[in-house]
Amino acid sequence: MINGSKLWASNAGGWDYHGPDITTLVCRILPSREAPVIAAPENVSIIAITRADIAGNPERAFEAWDEVETFGFTAVSGPAVKFTDLRVPRSRLIGAIGQGPAIVSASFTGSAAIVGAMACGIMRTAFESALAFCKSDTRGGAVPIITYQSVADRLIEMKMKLETSRLLTWKAASAFDVSCGSDREGCYMAKIYASEAAVEVVRLAMAVVGNQI
Repeated sequence: MINGSKLWASNAGGWDYHGPDITTLVCRILPSREAPVIAAPENVSIIAITRADIAGNPERAFEAWDEVETFGFTAVSGPAVKFTDLRVPRSRLIGAIGQGPAIVSASFTGSAAIVGAMACGIMRTAFESALAFCKSDTRGGAVPIITYQSVADRLIEMKMKLETSRLLTWKAASAFDVSCGSDREGCYMAKIYASEAAVEVVRLAMAVVGNQI
């Protein structure tokens, strides 16, 4: 029996606010309703909740509301959700009671390297688009604008940030794979460095291309 609520529960409302196909809920498991909540990792676990589980409960057992408008990210849904005596089978438990923190940590660590890889993809697309533009457009002059030092300098800076991020992400993913998930530091560095570099690379591309971006 699940009780609790969460603000900004990413995509937890589903397409129609009756729940997604599956929700993985990180929560504390108590022996009874009357038991005190103990803030210790030993009782933090993960429960999978399916849309069918929600449909099999009373309507008030699951509620989603207060959608926050995310400007520029129209595909993201982040409503507030509330569980009130929502019943699910014990078989929905992922792992054993108390394994929640370890499972969550492993999941987010691996995905950190993936964020680095996605950032590299953004940078590569921005660089290649800007490079092609600079090789072909003269902006009304006599030669393509890539021949000007200020433009070339920006392209070089973009490429350096791209290659640095790519190698850091490759090293992080390789170390994480070889160590079976125990080497985590590189994954976090790749996520932070590459995602911040991607913003700067896109800004440089816009500076080079101008109003043609």
